[in-house]
Amino acid sequence: MKSPITFAKIVATPTVSSWSQAYNAGNLAAVISLTQSSVQNDGEAFEGNLSLPSLGKELLNTLEAEYFTLESKNLETIKQAIQTTYDKLTGPITLTLAVAVIIENILYVYLYGKGKIIMKRAGKLGTILRQEDEQSLLSGSGFIENGDIVILETPQFEEIVTKDLLLPCLEHDKLSEMAEILSPVIHKEQGGGAAALAFSYQESAHVSPAFPEEETPKTQEPLRENDFVLPQELEEDQQEEEKPGATEEDDNTLPQQFRTEKEFPRQPGGVSHSRRLFLTIAVILAVVLVASVFFAIKKQQDSARQALFMQSLVPAQKKYDEGQSLMDLNKSLARDDFQSAKQMLSPMIASLPPGSKEAQQEQALLQKINDALNNTAQITSVSSTPVDATVSPLLSALIKNSGVFYAAIDSSVVYLADNTGISSFKNDTVKSAVKNSGDWSAIGGFGAYLGNFYILDKKAGISKYAGGTPPKSDYLAKGVAPDFSKATDLAIDGSIWVLTTDGSVIKFTKGNQDDFTLKGLDKPFVRPTRIATSVDDDNVYVLDNGNKRIVVLDKNGNFLAQYQSGLLSSAVALDVREKDKKIYILNSGKVYEIDIK
Repeated sequence: MKSPITFAKIVATPTVSSWSQAYNAGNLAAVISLTQSSVQNDGEAFEGNLSLPSLGKELLNTLEAEYFTLESKNLETIKQAIQTTYDKLTGPITLTLAVAVIIENILYVYLYGKGKIIMKRAGKLGTILRQEDEQSLLSGSGFIENGDIVILETPQFEEIVTKDLLLPCLEHDKLSEMAEILSPVIHKEQGGGAAALAFSYQESAHVSPAFPEEETPKTQEPLRENDFVLPQELEEDQQEEEKPGATEEDDNTLPQQFRTEKEFPRQPGGVSHSRRLFLTIAVILAVVLVASVFFAIKKQQDSARQALFMQSLVPAQKKYDEGQSLMDLNKSLARDDFQSAKQMLSPMIASLPPGSKEAQQEQALLQKINDALNNTAQITSVSSTPVDATVSPLLSALIKNSGVFYAAIDSSVVYLADNTGISSFKNDTVKSAVKNSGDWSAIGGFGAYLGNFYILDKKAGISKYAGGTPPKSDYLAKGVAPDFSKATDLAIDGSIWVLTTDGSVIKFTKGNQDDFTLKGLDKPFVRPTRIATSVDDDNVYVLDNGNKRIVVLDKNGNFLAQYQSGLLSSAVALDVREKDKKIYILNSGKVYEIDIK
């Protein structure tokens, strides 16, 4: 739909000491001028060159950012956005900032510093706002009508273009002609601060917001049609001229339906004709008023719903399209985009009326997103085959030492750990390696790597026993103190990987925490208990009991695959042989084998 707003701008060539600009974006229009004084308020010379264009652009950027991030746009919130804008002004600068905003058919106007905002309505030209104070902000609001022309002027523009010069330029309501006529006049004067922005409002046959993409305000203060402060001359122009000689008896000067009641005497026992006529008109007006209010409220609700709909659908569609483009390149990143799209869309669906056009569109896109997620889930349902426990010395050691939860293997030797200490297990013989003398109190993970032991204490961090003997040292670098209260297991491949019961995976290298995130999971971990990897493995394996699966990640955190089996819900330990393409799990004292696809 064509915009009902037409703009024209007139801006002078900037000079060393003055600069101006006319600006519009969406339903926001503004004129700004900056004049640099060579003397500060205390009379001392100002040293240093201010870049007026840079400062002006910064102010306009601030105004745009403050305005378009407003959740509710009304007279006061927009005024606060302008207040924030000119609060950024520094140095010996004189500012004029004139702003106009149209929301639905309501015009909001603001003026900071010297300047003027004028309106042409029904052939009459009058001033809406004007002031001579350089450091105050005026504001006003009112209904804009079809054919209105509003002009925002800087004081320098007003000095050059008088009312007598401006009015003929607006005679045919063609703003382009006004700009063509006045631009040479402005440039001839060489006043860098002279600028004006004019816009005309032409209401379409179907009443709609001035700018459909702009969010309808959630709340709107009540307005009066004369809310603008108009000059006396315009107010007088709008007054009806009284006809000379009209008296109470000269009733024929009025339309018949408004003649006095005395000409229509009341019938005995009934209501006079004029009274019935007035009552009929009153009822009709009441019905029209109620209908107008109803449709206005419905229109506002529809506009708000449409705005919310577009806020969710457009970004979600964009994320979905990005995911589709990544399908052949990186399925993990594609899944991230699909999940982001779903997160954007899902909350909004519940707020849309069931069966509405918007709800149907969002449901259709959500179905496409879910299909894409299913296609990239790479779910493999597997059968868990029972095998002899000796195929996994690690799991076999846990079976023979019931009550011990943590075990690790290093140089073909299995080591067991609990809150009493660390022991080696070989040829069914247990031998103490490290006795816990208060070094840890709540074990949350254990690993062995290159002859060193690593104990995770949920309360005290990670301790390292170099060479497998005391004393301990802190593995984590100074100042690194993550929350390990939910830690449930760790694995080592040169870096240390920590798994927590809330589904997080934390990676540390040389004592420092890495920037590591999980990407592409179709659903978050639920009650995960074990994590496995080694220096010889390309991937990381997580036993996710709550979802009855083992999830395979690459070492950058990207989802690769998942294996599902009912036995995985109660499995208690995990041993991965990536080179042999085998995964072994421990469940109810038995070892089961899963093939890696």
